[in-house]
Amino acid sequence: RKGLRDLAQQSFETALHAPDDQAMHLNNLGYLFYKNGEYDEAIKYLKRSVKINSEDKRVWNNLGMAQCGAGKFDDCYKSFARATGEFQARLKVAAYLERQDFSKEAIKQLEKARKLKTDSLELWSRLAVLYDSVGRSSDANEARASVSALRTVAVTPSK
Repeated sequence: RKGLRDLAQQSFETALHAPDDQAMHLNNLGYLFYKNGEYDEAIKYLKRSVKINSEDKRVWNNLGMAQCGAGKFDDCYKSFARATGEFQARLKVAAYLERQDFSKEAIKQLEKARKLKTDSLELWSRLAVLYDSVGRSSDANEARASVSALRTVAVTPSK
């Protein structure tokens, strides 16, 4: 964070030789590479980390981010699914695709997420915007109707 990237990398590489918590040292080095846009290097270390500790959701999430950065969207979905579950993984991949101006691919991810959970206000809102951006007006109108219906349900007091 202080702009001492080379010193941080040296420290993380030195930590790899320590006998304690090898998986977290690999994660830290991989995350450093991710933050610096070195996605293939990040993936290499993060994969080693999950081999050691396959239950660490943070490492799976970091691996997913690096894979998205490298444009490996199928792989990043699998990693995110391990970290957060299938629905949230679809939303995360869609967000990355959307930021890269791959609207049609983002829509596909959100439509897969919709099959898993139909009552997500976030999902329907994002679909409405994306449908509009690719000229699918009737789909956008249906998505906005779903947003409106979900908002009505959310504010209607239960009896």
